[in-house]
Amino acid sequence: MALVWAAPLVVMDKLQEVKEKYHGNLDGVSIVVELSDSQPFKNNRLNLGNVRRFSAANKIWQKGDFDFCITIVGEVWQEILKGDQCDALLDLHLTRIEPVCEPQVVIENKKRIICKDDFGRIILTEEQKLDKNGDPRWRIVPIDLGVLSQNVRRYGFWFDDLVEFRSIITEASEALGEEPELEICGYCGEPVGSDAIDNRVENEVYCRKCFNIQHPDLAVSQKPSEKWLKEHNVRFDNGRYIFELGINNESTITN
Repeated sequence: MALVWAAPLVVMDKLQEVKEKYHGNLDGVSIVVELSDSQPFKNNRLNLGNVRRFSAANKIWQKGDFDFCITIVGEVWQEILKGDQCDALLDLHLTRIEPVCEPQVVIENKKRIICKDDFGRIILTEEQKLDKNGDPRWRIVPIDLGVLSQNVRRYGFWFDDLVEFRSIITEASEALGEEPELEICGYCGEPVGSDAIDNRVENEVYCRKCFNIQHPDLAVSQKPSEKWLKEHNVRFDNGRYIFELGINNESTITN
C-alpha cells in the first residue's frame, strides 16, 4: 500500500490558481491534494494519480473536512513535470469533477417523460441536482476523450501519451486523405503547422515565428527573416522586437 501525505502549501496554492482560472463552477467545492510514493510510471505510462471523494481515511493526514481529494505521485510532481505541466495535471483532475444535472422532461398525458436524443442518451438541463441536505450533487468522471479534450484546449499536448495520440490522429488523417484541422496562431492569425502546435503558453498557441519572438525564454533559437518581420508589422529596434499593432498600440518584447 502506498504511503500518502498532505501536499505542501505551494501545491495547494497552485490548485487554487488553476481552479479560479478555469473552474469557476467548482467555486463552492472544497478540494485538497495529497502526495503518494507510488511508482511514477505504470506499464511505462505516466502515473497521473487520481481524484476521489474525501473519506474518513483522508482525515488522518488532512486537517479539516473536504469534498474531494486529488492524489498525485510525489516523484511525478517533483521530478518529472515542469512548469505548466503541473498546472495541467491539476486541471485534468479538476475537469473530472462534474455537476450532476437534472434531466430534461416533458409532460404527456399527465405523465413525466425524460427526454432522450436519437442515440438514447438522456438530455440534461443546466439545473444541478441537490442531495437530501439540499447541497449540490457532484460526480467524478473517468479520464476519457471528453475530459482530455478540455484539458488539451487549455494546456496543449503536455505529456507523452497525448503527443503520441496527436501523432496517431495526424497519421490516420493523412492515410485517409484528410487534412488535419490546424489551430490558428494567437498573434498573426495564420494556421499553425503540426511541427509548431506545441508552442503553447497557457491557452494560446502560436506559430513558430511568433512564439520565438513573444517567448524567447521558452523558444528554440530561431531568428525570423526580414520578409516575415515586414509581413507581420514587426521591427527590430535596439535589441527589441516590436509588434506594431496600430496607432499608439505597440507590444514590445525584449530579445
